[in-house]
Amino acid sequence: MNNWASTMIKAVNYADAMDIKIVNISLGIYKFTIEGGNWPFDSNALNDAISQADVLFIVAAGNETRNIDDPENTIYPASYTAENIITVANTNGEDTLYQSSNFGAVSVDLAAPGTNIYSTIPTYFAGQGEPYDIKTGTSMSAPHVAGAAALLLSANPSLTTQQLKDIILSSVDVIPSLQGKVATGGRLNVAKAMKKIRSTVKIGDLDGNGEINQLDFDKLRAYLLGSSLTYKQLAAADVNGDGYVNALDLNIFNRYLSGISVTSHIGENRIYTYGDIDNNGIVNQSDYILISNYINGTGTLSDASLLAADANGDNTINQTDRYLLEDYISGEIANLPVGN
Repeated sequence: MNNWASTMIKAVNYADAMDIKIVNISLGIYKFTIEGGNWPFDSNALNDAISQADVLFIVAAGNETRNIDDPENTIYPASYTAENIITVANTNGEDTLYQSSNFGAVSVDLAAPGTNIYSTIPTYFAGQGEPYDIKTGTSMSAPHVAGAAALLLSANPSLTTQQLKDIILSSVDVIPSLQGKVATGGRLNVAKAMKKIRSTVKIGDLDGNGEINQLDFDKLRAYLLGSSLTYKQLAAADVNGDGYVNALDLNIFNRYLSGISVTSHIGENRIYTYGDIDNNGIVNQSDYILISNYINGTGTLSDASLLAADANGDNTINQTDRYLLEDYISGEIANLPVGN
């Protein structure tokens, strides 16, 4: 125990140095345990190490029916409020908080299934039997979230740590029994999270074939001469990232194909969340106002924002998209029915 914090810091630093993007932490230690044992422990040092790592840490909340927001129940690292931590509580088969799960409306972010989970166990526990058993606890819940994060990142490797966290937390199923128990008031929903990252655009790749070449340049030039592009193609054609497609983009693209060194976003992946028209990471009333003004003719949308505003994926912005966005924001529907 004298080396618990320093060992944790070494592990965090190692993960960061090895460019590991997701770490599951199914362990923790209470502040009162440390104080009772009179062990040396620098909680700020561990928190700093976590905060400074470009890693998403998925942390089990613990299993003592404690509110870990309470300073007397502080548990490390689950009670930390570092931006790159997701702390997870345990739900049961009835989709309610399991009786032993720790909770906290500030410290715990969401819940995930962790009751009667068929999982691996260390071989020395298994003896001659199979290394599997049915287990319960937040150490079963956290890996569900870590697995979800890995799935999302595999679908879009360009996601930042913060984007990954935001997508997971903003796509939970809100459960009445979790209100006041976890910050989001909800339980993990991987399917909803996956739907939020389908609008990935590779800048410069107008035809979506994975390559950036003369064909893409020709599509951009033809658009400027009067032909049409889909909203996704428009987003890919915005090579300088100013939100609009014009002659500036054509000039940069031409220099790129000519091998002249220029600063541009060509080749980068850019994330568009459907409904997030102002691209601030949240789908809310502000986005509804933007689409309403656009449809009413009292406002404009950038070429990049059109993609996010196309709530049903038909490449037209109209009343249907506005009604869908209104229903989504109010909670009437769980997802926007966008096309791939």
